[in-house]
Amino acid sequence: MPGSVLGAFTGYANVAGVEAVGNVIGTPLTFASDYLTYNQGWSGMTSAYLESRWSGSGFRMVYGLPMFPQTCAIGSATCWNAGAAGKYDSYFSTIAKNLVSYGQGNAILRIGWEFNVPGEYSWYAAGYASQFVAYWRNIVTTMRAVSGANFVFDWNPNIGSAIPDLSSYYPGNSYVGAVGFDVYDIGWQVYPGAQELWQGYLTETDGLNWLASFAAANGEPLSFPEWGLGWTAQPPGSGAVGGGDDAYFVNQIAAFISSHTFIEAGIFDASGQFPDASVNPQATAALISDFG
Repeated sequence: MPGSVLGAFTGYANVAGVEAVGNVIGTPLTFASDYLTYNQGWSGMTSAYLESRWSGSGFRMVYGLPMFPQTCAIGSATCWNAGAAGKYDSYFSTIAKNLVSYGQGNAILRIGWEFNVPGEYSWYAAGYASQFVAYWRNIVTTMRAVSGANFVFDWNPNIGSAIPDLSSYYPGNSYVGAVGFDVYDIGWQVYPGAQELWQGYLTETDGLNWLASFAAANGEPLSFPEWGLGWTAQPPGSGAVGGGDDAYFVNQIAAFISSHTFIEAGIFDASGQFPDASVNPQATAALISDFG
């Protein structure tokens, strides 16, 4: 059943919000998603505040684990070389100890999520494939060494070919426990239509068909750490344009999950509009039918 892998992000440390999503669907969610703070330097990342807020919630946690804080500039050779050389390992040891101490030693960790999206995060990795792989392996080795750690490390680029030769950034099966894309019902400049968008997601370079084949070849389960509806406020031609109240997209996500081996799929609901039958009645009904 696809519902068994369902989780949600509803805002920073928002336990009640994730519980509310489960209430709408009619069954408690298995997972909750959040993101370790990366805009306050290494001290923000190693603070145990977030872990403490989720302690005792009953959810299995899925965390976006930054590779660098924002104090590292995008494309910084200094930061990438330092990570590859093991100079940041102690910070990740502290993070692992925090997670274990708050009962989250089985968390799914999205190291450097969306590392292939230009200009968004300090760990945008274009041109640093060898450093990315070495640094990832350092992080995994360091965190696994903490007593009580049983983490799953999720290799999580965004869907699409934003970086050439995406597979060259893969750290190897010994250092990865799942592979996944973030997938939204969004077109760029113009929304092509629900069926056209989904077909493009399946067949584009580094699309869903590629992901499924890549995961199977490496013996890894799949994930959709972030998935959700798009935005409709922007007029065509202005940027990201979504499909609105799109039940078709929800149905296709559910069908893809059902036909493949998934570890986790997290609704991204930071705006509080999905699931919400007053805002997106058709998509919400599809979510309840497909995942409830």
